[in-house]
Amino acid sequence: MREVGRKDSTLKIEHRPGLDGLRAVAVVLVLVFHSDLGWLPGGFLGVSVFFTLSGFLITSLLIAEAGTYGRVNLAGFWERRFRRLLPPALITIIGVCIASLWLSTPVEQSRLRGDALAGVFYASNWRSVLVDLSYEDIFSTASPLIHLWSLAIEEQMYVLIPLVVVVLTSFGFGRRAVGVCALVLAGASTIVSAVFLAGDRLYYGTDARAAELLIGVAAAGLVGPRVWAHTSRLPKVFSWLGIAALVAIIVLARFSSTNSMWIYSGLLPAFAVLSSICVAGAITPGPLSTLLSQRPFVAIGKVSYGLYLFHWPIFTWVNEERIGFGGLGLFCVRLVATAAVTVSSYFLIERPLRVRRMLAGRRSFFGAIVGVSACAVVLALVVLNPVSSRPSSDVRVLSTVPATMPAAGAPSSAGPLRILVIGDSTAENVARALAGIDEFGVVSAGVLGCPLVPAVEVFDLPRAARSTTYCPKTFDIVRENIDSVDLLFIVGGVPNQWSYRSSSGTVVTPGSSQYIADFDSLMVDLAEVVASQATPIVVLDNPSTRPDEGVLGDEPESQRAWRSQIERWSNTWEFVTRINIDDALADPNSELGRRQRPDGVHLEEAFAAELARTRLVPDLRSAYAELIDHVGRIGCLVTSGNRMVFDLESCRSPG
Repeated sequence: MREVGRKDSTLKIEHRPGLDGLRAVAVVLVLVFHSDLGWLPGGFLGVSVFFTLSGFLITSLLIAEAGTYGRVNLAGFWERRFRRLLPPALITIIGVCIASLWLSTPVEQSRLRGDALAGVFYASNWRSVLVDLSYEDIFSTASPLIHLWSLAIEEQMYVLIPLVVVVLTSFGFGRRAVGVCALVLAGASTIVSAVFLAGDRLYYGTDARAAELLIGVAAAGLVGPRVWAHTSRLPKVFSWLGIAALVAIIVLARFSSTNSMWIYSGLLPAFAVLSSICVAGAITPGPLSTLLSQRPFVAIGKVSYGLYLFHWPIFTWVNEERIGFGGLGLFCVRLVATAAVTVSSYFLIERPLRVRRMLAGRRSFFGAIVGVSACAVVLALVVLNPVSSRPSSDVRVLSTVPATMPAAGAPSSAGPLRILVIGDSTAENVARALAGIDEFGVVSAGVLGCPLVPAVEVFDLPRAARSTTYCPKTFDIVRENIDSVDLLFIVGGVPNQWSYRSSSGTVVTPGSSQYIADFDSLMVDLAEVVASQATPIVVLDNPSTRPDEGVLGDEPESQRAWRSQIERWSNTWEFVTRINIDDALADPNSELGRRQRPDGVHLEEAFAAELARTRLVPDLRSAYAELIDHVGRIGCLVTSGNRMVFDLESCRSPG
């Protein structure tokens, strides 16, 4: 093979619009899947199509370059890949980091910090493996950069594949050897996946997903030249088989899901064979190529990379809670926003860089890339600072009113009422609504994601545990604030329906004997505190929430366990009662329910204010008055010195 100098090769495989059309199909599958409308629950398979198509194309280019020039210019190849892929990815990472300052919570920013750093270094897939992130959880733990995992795998393979081609061609081997070697490696990847790997490592691991790219590499080495040149009957076969393969891909996307066993059983390489047939059919003149070469498909395919990059941050942040409606309307808004950003990026940045109208020289281009990458790293490290990543656990005085309790005598339920609201983010949500009511003084101690009982961590996701070391102790909050309030209002939401790990290391599940014992013990401790101030307790029954497959705690049995515990408290202690607002809330899955609780859990601000005025305040005043009257009549409320207290022995129900 003849040698050439280190010039940048200008050799190009002839452009086939059908390949752009196939890219369009792949990205549309992903977009529809990420819409969460349920139309294509297996639309994530579009990523696999991208993998195989990429393996086929880069290998075709490498083989053609080696055959024409006698060698592969690795520097030139990698520069072309970087020009194509790096700038839009870095723009996405930087844009997300900046936008997160307004659109993400501190906890989300803390996680985004790691996602951004992993994205810059094309290691997003391994970060997902290390933090045990399940792909099933993308809608419930949405990170605007989670989708970079697939680009990380491609870039890692873009390093490996050219090296394999260079090694083989340097020893005089041709394209068939490249194809056979790729088949062997794909087989090894499949065996390793089936025998040694499990869970989400099968989805995110480069070693597991390499087979899908390598199938494309094998196709390029073994049948690629004949497909490109149409020099045998084989391409004609592909032109018709491609139609059947495309139909099969769409059917699988319609009827598969992230829970489908075949996805995790080493069968994705078989799906890659379907993708390879589609690739060959898209190149070969025939029915599939004609279909995929239509102008709309080609136009979408040309910007498919940008669509994939920009759509997920937009889909994450442009949600029902922010714009007030969901369904197809929300999907259309997201698509319009994604298209606007994608087209702007394509014409202003991507295309000028690719055709060298911008940063034409290699040195200037890589200098700019290093500088922009450094900016992305600095933004992630400095702006998304983990110091403030935990929710605030400070007690907040939201409104104040004069004291209603005299130094001696029974408390009064009339006039101003001071309440301490404890619980999780639902408690904070309710407390802020109550703070807008005249004659209500509200102290809020609601902390995001915190159960009422002490816990080291909670199991809020199917495959992950979350530390709760930031959560304050309920007992300490009540003890420190009880002398300044008239009523303790417990608003315990979904966190009390999660399994948790206690300080002893025991995993406690809702409804278990240990769960009951822990919550009973909490109320005994609280009783000691509220008794000294004769402060009654009202507990809000946690309303049913919108089911979310990616988050635990909304299962009927977990909800029943928490409500049973609330009932147990009310039945055990005479100064404890419960209120229920279920009949004031619409079905969380209905259109009205989605307006009332956009995320399925928390009350929309205007609705919360109205609910507080018309329902919560009357119910709280009524419950407070009834409790004071009840404990007075049964001898639970007694005089001690110059103040009223609860006699715990009299206040505890028999049995």
